[in-house]
Amino acid sequence: MPTVKITGWEYGFEKVAFTKLQSNLAKLSLKEAKNNTDDLLEKNIPITLYFVEETVATEFLRLAKSMNAIGHLEN
Repeated sequence: MPTVKITGWEYGFEKVAFTKLQSNLAKLSLKEAKNNTDDLLEKNIPITLYFVEETVATEFLRLAKSMNAIGHLEN
């Protein structure tokens, strides 16, 4: 199962867009996505997301990085 791990963020991180990305591509509820984003920003807790398709995981990671998230794909 393709897994994306978001481990941090850089200056200019797009919090709202990243939360919406989790909701749209990772199919999380908005509440869960917001909690993930807040945990990453405030507590430095990495986010692990599981995907059915590798193409969706790869696209999620590409978009997340464009929002200044730091992460990688795990297989």
